[in-house]
Amino acid sequence: PYRQRLQIKDMALSTPGSRIKKWRSTLRDAYILKVHESPIMSDQDMEHAVRQMRQRNMIKVKMIVATDKSYGVHPMEGIMQIYFDQMNVIAKHLEEIAKDQQEQ
Repeated sequence: PYRQRLQIKDMALSTPGSRIKKWRSTLRDAYILKVHESPIMSDQDMEHAVRQMRQRNMIKVKMIVATDKSYGVHPMEGIMQIYFDQMNVIAKHLEEIAKDQQEQ
């Protein structure tokens, strides 16, 4: 549902946002939903919200973001991965299916 929204891609050094621990692993590619109660749907919405914050001389601004859950995606290929413990569970299920078919 948020795929067509703006995303956080990078943070300027020496800013409060860049000082958030592990921001790259948690906030990078997060979708920006709201900035100070203003819904952000486009570049123009973001520019308008920032302009308003600057006009009001606001120092702190609340930003609401949403992240995607990542499920074992290969970092270079972008394809899903199966881990060894998952393969063991699948193997057990396949053994049970084969055993049930032999009994019939």
